[in-house]
Formats: sequence, structure tokens, C-alpha cells
Amino acid sequence: MEKTAISGKVTIALGIVCIVFLAGLGATIASYTSIIGSKDKANQTYVSTHSHDNTEFNSLDASLNSANSRYNAYVASHQHTDQEFDSAVTAPKLATLDVTTENDWSNQPFVQDTFHVHGIVVNAGSDIAYNPKIHVVANGLSDAGVYVKVIDAFVTLATMDGGAWTTFDATFVYDGGPIADWTLTPQWTTSP
Repeated sequence: MEKTAISGKVTIALGIVCIVFLAGLGATIASYTSIIGSKDKANQTYVSTHSHDNTEFNSLDASLNSANSRYNAYVASHQHTDQEFDSAVTAPKLATLDVTTENDWSNQPFVQDTFHVHGIVVNAGSDIAYNPKIHVVANGLSDAGVYVKVIDAFVTLATMDGGAWTTFDATFVYDGGPIADWTLTPQWTTSP
């Protein structure tokens, strides 16, 4: 009989565990059914507010076709021959490097104001650069606080082979206030 009492207690405990498990399973199913229902409703709302008809698609397709046509016309009108490409790659191209400037300005009477510039010029192309020069433009600050062009001159260089480099060094005497800004622009021709 003692065996039956233990078996009865185990049976009752297992029954209680099963009831708790079934109650939890029912609550879980009810919760997930509610979540799925709200997600379905949200999805249906999204689909109904984001549906597109063929008119909108056709309009976008026409815009894309128009853009493709303009692109193809651009490409067709901007074709370059191998000779044009080779010329662009080998053409002389002068550039300045390691430029240093010094402005010796004085507001004393009878003292000359000078602007000293020096650096390196390189021909990055493979063709010869003829008549190379550097256009130097400098603006000074006048007593009235206005920018005034005080230097507009050239530094002349010797003809430069492709890949060659040379130094330049020039001093300009000017009248005006201290140099506020300046530009150095290399210039050259492709024939003598």
C-alpha cells in the first residue's frame, strides 16, 4: 500500500504540472495570436497606403528612359580619338612646387617695398613647354584697408623639356601696403 500512496502523490504532482503547462501553453497561444493579428492589421494598413498603380510605374519608367537617352547622347557627343587622348596625356603641364615668398615692406619714406618669390617649376607632361613663364599677381592692403593690385609681372623661364624642372627666383619692387594675397600662374605654349 505504501507504493500506491507514493504513486498517487507522484500522479497528483504530475497532474498539477500538466495543468500548469497547459495553462501556460494556452496563454502563450492567446498572446501570439493577438500579436500576429495586430501585425497582420499593420501589414494590411501598410500595403493599402503604399500600393502603386501602373501609372506611377510608367511615369518613373519614362523618366528613366529619358535620362538614359540624355546620357547616351552625352556619351556620343564626347567621344575622343586616341590621338586626342594621347595629346592630352603628353601635353606640357607646368606646375610650381616648394614656393617661398618674402615680403619686405616698410612704411618709412624712401624705403623700397619688395616681394621676393622663389621655388621650383616642373613640366609634368612629356612634350616640350615653349615660352614658359610665371605670371605673378600680388595685392597689397592700402592705407584705406582696400586691396590694390601692386604687382602684375612675369618671371620668364627657358624652354622646358617634358619631365624637366627648373628653379626660379625673382624680386619685385612695388609701391603700396603689405602684400595681402598673391597668385603664381604658370603659362606656356605648345609650339615655339
